[in-house]
Amino acid sequence: MKFPIANISIKSWNPTEDYLMYILLDPFIYRDSTKLYNEFFFNNEFVDSTGEIYRIVNWKKPVSLWRTLFKFLPMVYKIELIFKKVEKKMVLEEVREFVLRQINQLPMDDDKKGLIDQVNKAKTI
Repeated sequence: MKFPIANISIKSWNPTEDYLMYILLDPFIYRDSTKLYNEFFFNNEFVDSTGEIYRIVNWKKPVSLWRTLFKFLPMVYKIELIFKKVEKKMVLEEVREFVLRQINQLPMDDDKKGLIDQVNKAKTI
């Protein structure tokens, strides 16, 4: 799996949510919330930067006493997401269409226009 990966199970990303609920830069989340995990991650499919699709099947909480004791510090309590490869793949055009649908939900401004241009010019996922 090659990061970053994007959630393709949630068809309409909420533009007011933290984008890291939809795009993962590594296989970890840093919030110990079963509700959050069930809503945004468990059994959701993600496409990686090669077009391969993976499903989150479980999570693995840290066993280190130190990580648990210092859980209140940012980025210390890392929960590993467990992925299973799905026998599906997305091509560049499919990923492009998906990303453009998400971008179009944002309010129009110069950043949005620039982002749309970048996505349209992309030659790889």
